[in-house]
Amino acid sequence: EKLPNIKKWIITTPDKDFNVHYGLGETLRREDHVWELTHPQFQDLIKTLFPNYKIEFCKIGDIIDNISVTSGAIITSC
Repeated sequence: EKLPNIKKWIITTPDKDFNVHYGLGETLRREDHVWELTHPQFQDLIKTLFPNYKIEFCKIGDIIDNISVTSGAIITSC
């Protein structure tokens, strides 16, 4: 299915690996979260969903041991 004619997408998601710094272990950060991804899982998903787009990945918020609070992607049509 073709995506809408949008020039730029900005997508963010909590980084599951950071939850340990909140003392959550495997627990989701919020009740309304169905799932949370690690940064590599997020990158793989975005690359799969947007194969013909320019993608810039970023880490957002506090970073501890190279793990950020939030993973982000700026997706631009080519």
